[in-house]
Amino acid sequence: MDRNQPATCRLSGWLVFALLFALLSLCYISVLVTPYALSDEYVLLWARLVGAKWPQLVEIAYGRPTAGILHHLIFSLMNSIGDLRYIRLLNVIIITTLAWAVYRTLLYAGWNSHYAFFISLITATLPPFQAYASAAEDTHFPLAALATAGAFYAAEWGLKVQRPVHRWCLGAGSTLFVLLGITMVQPGAMFFWVFAVIVMFNPETNIPYLLRRLRWYGAMFSTGMILGFGIYEMGVAMYGSMLSPERSHLTKDLFAKALWFLQWPVVDALNLVKLQSNPWLACSVAVVGSGGMILYFRGGIKERFLNYIIALSVIPITYLPNLMTAENWSSYRTQIALASLILVYTFFALSGYVRLLHERIADQVLTGVLGVSALAALLLASYNVETYYALPQFLELGLMRSQLTSGNLAEARSIYVIGSTLQDSVAPMVRYDEFGVPFSAQPWAPEPAVELLLRELGYPRGRMPVKGAPVGGPIKPPDGALVVDMRKLANFRDDVR
Repeated sequence: MDRNQPATCRLSGWLVFALLFALLSLCYISVLVTPYALSDEYVLLWARLVGAKWPQLVEIAYGRPTAGILHHLIFSLMNSIGDLRYIRLLNVIIITTLAWAVYRTLLYAGWNSHYAFFISLITATLPPFQAYASAAEDTHFPLAALATAGAFYAAEWGLKVQRPVHRWCLGAGSTLFVLLGITMVQPGAMFFWVFAVIVMFNPETNIPYLLRRLRWYGAMFSTGMILGFGIYEMGVAMYGSMLSPERSHLTKDLFAKALWFLQWPVVDALNLVKLQSNPWLACSVAVVGSGGMILYFRGGIKERFLNYIIALSVIPITYLPNLMTAENWSSYRTQIALASLILVYTFFALSGYVRLLHERIADQVLTGVLGVSALAALLLASYNVETYYALPQFLELGLMRSQLTSGNLAEARSIYVIGSTLQDSVAPMVRYDEFGVPFSAQPWAPEPAVELLLRELGYPRGRMPVKGAPVGGPIKPPDGALVVDMRKLANFRDDVR
């Protein structure tokens, strides 16, 4: 593959961006037109309407003060549950911009425009991005990843300038971009290494080229990480009591953590676009991908294996913040960098295998495989966000609203809410606390959801006391209470499935 000629793109950068946005908007259309909210979003929206400050304090405790500011600014513009669609549109725009940055980085690394376009499109349809497009509360995840695009390009530019002062100024700028991403959300900032890997392992890479960039990128990134860790420690010291012990402490059992990492996040990432993670599929992708990666790298056996070992070592780095904490919880939204990196490695492996074919045939085969894969990824992502987010959440919100409006609110003394359970979900399955989870199954969500609906129905705050049934406790509605029983959600299950 010629490093210069194939990378020439027939479409301008803005046209590629517009095409990516059009395709991703169609893919995620169901969450852009359907009014709903997720469990935490009811809390965030209600907290904004009543002027509560604790959401920002929680983000400071997590070491994510920029996320707290971002949530405050965005949710302060929202007045109703339906308005959250505008935030989800913003998320799709950010995801598109990130995909476009991946596309440009692949071109820069020497890949042709067809490969770059299809890989960037598949990246934006991976399960983590499906979750971001469907959740108004997750804007900071893709935005943190986008900040690291700036970090990467500043670092790369620093390698090319001749004057040391300019180089270190660009290095400082790269570090600040990394820190910006970390203070939004730590897993999102790990996307820096997706950009780095694309360039480090370009089609013409060699060991000196690889090690030079690895040292430089590592210096910029590790400095930003150290500064970000200091901010996290300050947040824990100030408001750590607002976090669970697992999230406010570092892990001590490294072996158990490594085993958990291989059994859960890595398995999810190796399943690529598939939600129902299968360990056997993950093993197959790992084995076949490893063989393709060895074929992809240039040089002798020793050089190929050294490249392969370095590539493997980057995998845990993309999940480092979650590996450092004591909590073992592998949600898809934390896998943004890990899943994207595995996709890039899979692309490298495919390139390695098609190199065994004639050059002209190889290009056609790889273009065809990537094109079909991109189409399948778009269709599957569209199905997932509608089946696990838009439709279930819309039905659940409608059920709550119908019970409020069909009851006699004028004579009710209070409202008593009985939450649903995960087993009541109308989605085909439940994955983590994201895909298919009823918002009323989370103990903190039903009460603010009712408060928001009462507000939309014209009832002023505080006029109608709202109380939720204790989780796992006895159900005893007060006298004169209007009961909202969200367990009725299960009645829709057979109709939807």
